[in-house]
Amino acid sequence: MRIMSGTIGLAKIGDWFDRRLQLAAPILEVAEHPVPRNTASWFYVFGSAALTIFLLQLVTGILLALIYVPSAGEAWSSLQALNHQVTLGWFIRAMHGWGSNFMVAIVLIHMAQVFLFGAHKYPRELTWIVGVFLLLMTLGNWSIDRQPRSGYRRCSRETDVGWTYHRWGNPFAIFCAARLRNSRNADRFRRSSRLDGAEAGYQ
Repeated sequence: MRIMSGTIGLAKIGDWFDRRLQLAAPILEVAEHPVPRNTASWFYVFGSAALTIFLLQLVTGILLALIYVPSAGEAWSSLQALNHQVTLGWFIRAMHGWGSNFMVAIVLIHMAQVFLFGAHKYPRELTWIVGVFLLLMTLGNWSIDRQPRSGYRRCSRETDVGWTYHRWGNPFAIFCAARLRNSRNADRFRRSSRLDGAEAGYQ
């Protein structure tokens, strides 16, 4: 009886949301859409793989944000605590770092596969445009994280352009400035860690 009452309660909640959002019909239509057997190929897994890696990046990024402190005085100590004191902190950090590389590779392969298979044509032009925008955002974040010095110079130019054309550029400039500040902190602490290591070895 408890299971049945719980199921009925969930059904009522689902009906309440569906009457307002009306999402059940399009979701059911997509789920029941017939798919040819010849599309069951490894060429069609890259979109789902990119989504999976993105979700992993989202989860690991949130977990890292709970520990990492992007400030000049605490960033390095927070990384040390993450690597040596937090349970599986080193694993989460490594998964996030390597996940960015895998995401760039998978997204590039997916975009190439969509273009070569002609899946960007009618009626999917808008999907292709959104995908290109997401690809550019992915490459921009990846280049700043993985190459902080060159990313610093490029993001400085992009921020200047964003503030110049302020009608469309303010949100973009604010986003770039935030990424730029974190990349400068990361680069500074990489260099300071090498200096600390050299001084320890000298002593």
